[in-house]
This record gives sequence, structure tokens and C-alpha cells, in this order.
Amino acid sequence: MPVADSDTETVWMESLASSVTIHLDISQKQTMESSGTVDSGGTGRIPVQSVVAVLGLNPPDQQGLDLSVALDRTIGLKASFNPETAGFDIHTEFAGTSLDPFLATAGFSGVSGQLNGQVQARGRINASLPSQVTEQLKPAKGGLQIRAEVGGSFSEPEVTAEMLLEDLQYPVPEAGLLVSNLNGSLALSNDRLKIMSLTADMGQGTLEVFGDLTLNNFMPVSGQARVLTRNVTVSVEDTLEAAFNTDLTFSGSLKKAGLTGKVEIIHGEFYRDFEFDLAEALESRKMGSTGPVEPPRDSGKPSFSDNLALDIAVNYKDPFILDNNLAFIMVEPDLKITGTIRQPAITGRANIVEGTVVYQKRQFDIGTGIIDFVDPFKTIRKSPSRPIPPSGHGSSTWMSAERPIISSSDCIPILRKPMKISCLC
Repeated sequence: MPVADSDTETVWMESLASSVTIHLDISQKQTMESSGTVDSGGTGRIPVQSVVAVLGLNPPDQQGLDLSVALDRTIGLKASFNPETAGFDIHTEFAGTSLDPFLATAGFSGVSGQLNGQVQARGRINASLPSQVTEQLKPAKGGLQIRAEVGGSFSEPEVTAEMLLEDLQYPVPEAGLLVSNLNGSLALSNDRLKIMSLTADMGQGTLEVFGDLTLNNFMPVSGQARVLTRNVTVSVEDTLEAAFNTDLTFSGSLKKAGLTGKVEIIHGEFYRDFEFDLAEALESRKMGSTGPVEPPRDSGKPSFSDNLALDIAVNYKDPFILDNNLAFIMVEPDLKITGTIRQPAITGRANIVEGTVVYQKRQFDIGTGIIDFVDPFKTIRKSPSRPIPPSGHGSSTWMSAERPIISSSDCIPILRKPMKISCLC
């Protein structure tokens, strides 16, 4: 049985079975009509007072999503959905369910009734989910419980709810991470969302989140949240492997907010190869083609990413390693990430401890070196011998044990897509 206008959005009901009995009592309505006190308009009040919902991801002996919902303990719904086949199965039971609030909402004042029976439907949705979603759902496990007390009207609902996360597990393939043992407790009301606890394992590391947010129409408008990670390893194929500790705090409102804290690099290695063209860089320097970076164009009304200020310190436990066709160097960073999410800037210095660099098939030892990071969006007086580098890149001096490889006062590496590096001196 198709239920839609478009073939690509059709819901096919393969089977629909029901067995229900409805008992109505209109004696009170007749009494009210004779007394002239009939309320012909609906109250608009929410006809449900309590909700208990349990969502399971790939429960035992079942693939996909499993949902159970109980409304006022008289309506029970069980539903399952298989993302691969887009098949669903819904079973609803009514046990002495009072129809009074539903009838009042519909404007039938003075009419009462009860509903008993069951309705079952099976079918499929004629629309395929993105393969990325289905692949991430396959290994996902765990559950989510919601217990809520509801009141008020549809236009002005009153909600008090508690949400429990139980042993959730799902992959994050973009970062080479598996989030597991995700457990937490959240409290929700009309004007507040409190993250009482939220913990998880992330690979060999851990995650903790705490927060208290102020809501308006159930949307966050201000608050504070703290995120702690320990020994979280990120892996980007053929590019990067690194482990971090973080302690970050978000605070503020939609109009003015800040993300502050620190990131500690436990260990890291960047091993993607570069194409290095020093001659081109020297020629560009002579032609004066290097200059300050233009900030992003103003898009009009400031967004949340424009209003979120950054103040994050980046330091290290063990030196960061660059190991590719260009060089093998060990770097000790002491940096600051400032600016905004939309326009971040890295400032500070990274010391080159030791290493080697390859140029024109010759290998040179690095005796000492520094990489300075400057904010290109600030107004800085510059001389022709010291151009402002692009954001996220810096100036360095590479020295060999016997003689300088580059004797200029500074050397500005610039990264160009696709992964082409030059050195401006």
C-alpha cells in the first residue's frame, strides 16, 4: 500500500492488522448541552502526562534500531527498523486507554471513552540511507532511555525529563577512532539542560563532559561546558598519527562565547610527503609576491562561529615528529590558538630540537632551528626582508653542524595545495 506522492519517498505497508474496541459515554455531554455549558473549543492541552522511551542499537539477535515507548502506562509501542533493508515493524497496544484528553483536545467536551486493542504494521521505506550512515550503524551498540513528565499545552509545553546513555559504541572512521562505553546522565527542562555526567572510552583514551546550559524554546542560548580527554589518539590515513590530552571549557551565549583551555601533544608524527620547490620560493621573494593574508570576506550577519572566541594553549609532552621525503625533524611547540572558529590564528614558537633535511638529493643535519607563528590578520609593520606568513605557517632558520644551509635572517615555509611546500627567504 503506497503512502506518498513520489516513488522515491513511498512508504510501503506490506501488512496492516488491527483489533480495537472503543467505548464512548456521551451522557455527560447531553447533560452539559441541556444546561448550556458546552465548551465547543478544544483546550489544546497535551493529552499525555508521562513518557518512557527506550532506544536500542543492534540489540542481541537483531540488526538495526529497536524502540519501545510507553505513554501513561496505557499505550505501548514497539518498533524496529533495519537500515540495510529499510524495513520496519510497528506494534501498538491500548489497554484501557482513556480517550478523554484526546476528545477534549479535539473539542468534544463532555464526551469520555476508552480504547482497547492493538494495531500492527509491517513495511518498508522506499528510500536508501547514505552508505556512510549504514556502515557506522552496523557496529553501533548500546541504548538510550528517556523518562519524561509532560504537561501544559502544545503551544506552551511543560517538560521535565531525564536521559540515560548506556554503553553506547560507534566508530568515527574519519579520525580512526572507536567511541565505546559511552555512559551518561542528562536532565532536561523547559529552560535548562544539565549534563550531570558523560564519559566514554575513545580508543585507548577517555572522554569526560560536564555542562549546564540555559535554554529558550528548548534551544541553547547560554551556559558552560567542560570537555576533558586523556590519551586520545587520532589517525589520518597516510598523513598523521597523534595522541592528545585536552582540557577545554566553553562558556558564554550565542552572541558572545569563548572556548578556552589547553591541548597537550603526548606524541605525534606527520609523515605525508611534500613537493619542495626552493627555487620558486626564492623567485617569488625577489618579485615581491609575498604579502599579508587577506581575512575572509564578511558574509553579513555574524554567525556563532564569528562570535566564538578561541584562547587555547598548545604544548607538548614529547616532541612532534615530521618524517617524510623532505625532512626528519623533532619539534617542541609552545603555541596559542586565538581568533575565532571562522578565523583562527596560531601564534607562538616551535623549537626544532634536531633532525635532518634533504635538498637536491643531499642530506643536511639540523643543528638548531625555530619556527615562529604570527597572526596574519593583525596590522603589523613589516620590512621587505620579513614578510607576514600565511596563517598556520611560520618562519624558521635551518642550520647544519658545519655551516648554515640558508644564511638569510629567516625562512618562511608556505604550504600550498596540493601539499606543495616552498621556502621564502
